[in-house]
Amino acid sequence: MRNLDAWEWEKDNHLLLIGTEDEEILGSRLGTKYLSQSPVTMGSNGFEIHIEKFPKDKELTLHYVVSSNSLPEKEGCSCWFAVDVAHERVLKTCQ
Repeated sequence: MRNLDAWEWEKDNHLLLIGTEDEEILGSRLGTKYLSQSPVTMGSNGFEIHIEKFPKDKELTLHYVVSSNSLPEKEGCSCWFAVDVAHERVLKTCQ
């Protein structure tokens, strides 16, 4: 899985994953000058994406994908594959 930052939790026989674009793909899409040193991090209350001052006339879109499964997963790593969605596909689906 390339171009993916994701975190997972297990609780009560369930797996939860939250995924978004990684630093490399965000930088290529938005421009690296707008990203902080490590733009995607797990904060105390969830994900954080650190964007420097972004031009008002430029569109900024970000996404998170959430997936869950009961454990054990019927198909190995299926939650990981479920959160690995390209940004263009997310935008196209939302239109």
